[in-house]
Amino acid sequence: MKNSLWLVVFLIFPNVAFADCEGKVVAIEAFAGGGGTAFVFAQDSPPGRTALSSSSVVVQGALIRAFMTGAKVKVITEGTTSIIRRVEAFEPGNGLSTLLYGEYRVNRLATQRTKDGDLLEVFLIKGNNPETQFLVYDETLQPLFFAVFESKRPVPIPVQIKYDDKTVVAVRIGEK
Repeated sequence: MKNSLWLVVFLIFPNVAFADCEGKVVAIEAFAGGGGTAFVFAQDSPPGRTALSSSSVVVQGALIRAFMTGAKVKVITEGTTSIIRRVEAFEPGNGLSTLLYGEYRVNRLATQRTKDGDLLEVFLIKGNNPETQFLVYDETLQPLFFAVFESKRPVPIPVQIKYDDKTVVAVRIGEK
């Protein structure tokens, strides 16, 4: 799955040498199985979108908060790679200001401790259909569901998921 993240980044940005980036996080996609997390930044200068990645839960946690608050943030990459080495100090922004995309909304959460670790159960609603239970085993995916669930917005933050037999293998929040 980790290779999938790199493939996505390099297919979207095939001839880009990555460098430090400053802007707002407009989308986050996490992949199960050690695939890490991809972050899409909207930059003012040069204008456009940049996708960077990290396998760090600390980086993921900081950038989820930057996304949820609409903060402008500067990240330092490892040389000319797309791997985030450091997130500079930032303050909360004025809230989400991005166009949100996703087919599902998080309705309820439950947890369960198993012999293999902690399991998050997410109950998602697609359109006007009844809720459907999905299982989230991967600890890289779980924080995105927690962040969406705890956001207090009049219109819930939608999520886009990929799943295999009711087990979530990837989740995306933010822009399409």
